[in-house]
Amino acid sequence: MFRSLFAFELRSHLRRPTTWLYMATIFLIAFFAIGTEAVIVGPALGKVKKNSPFVLSQVYGIVLAIGQIITSALVGSAVLRDFDAGVHELLFTTRITRRGYLGAKFLAAFLAMLLVFLALPLGSLLGSVMPWVDPETLQAINLWHYVHPYLIVVVPGVFFLSAMLFAVGSLTRSAFSVYVAG
Repeated sequence: MFRSLFAFELRSHLRRPTTWLYMATIFLIAFFAIGTEAVIVGPALGKVKKNSPFVLSQVYGIVLAIGQIITSALVGSAVLRDFDAGVHELLFTTRITRRGYLGAKFLAAFLAMLLVFLALPLGSLLGSVMPWVDPETLQAINLWHYVHPYLIVVVPGVFFLSAMLFAVGSLTRSAFSVYVAG
């Protein structure tokens, strides 16, 4: 029962246009942060290159902080959807446990958020290879420099934010509380 509920929830997140809109927004922020001089996110000044691991970590952390709003919306809707529709009581008459129900919803929301924030390394990488970017401000492209900050900064950050907001939503059953916590 856990597997089918998890698959249903994940498909539900992937079918929503807002999920892809959030991903596009994060992609564009990362793309413009690395690919243009108009958007300055992170300390890429002086001899520090715009696609160095330090700058990418800073960019990912700043976008993750901005993305709390996105996490509130996506995770909050995941936990509150059944309560708002009033079908949570019907779900608990089936053989799924409360732990399985909440676990499947959380895991699906967490994976959807990781997919949304996967736009960070993709946007940064694409911004680094644009022809209008001054090559003096970039270092040689190394894929690990884009993936490592994602694994070190984004994955734990998304997990913490998702867990906190999911817990607030499941305990209070209030969208207002989820957004205030975010």
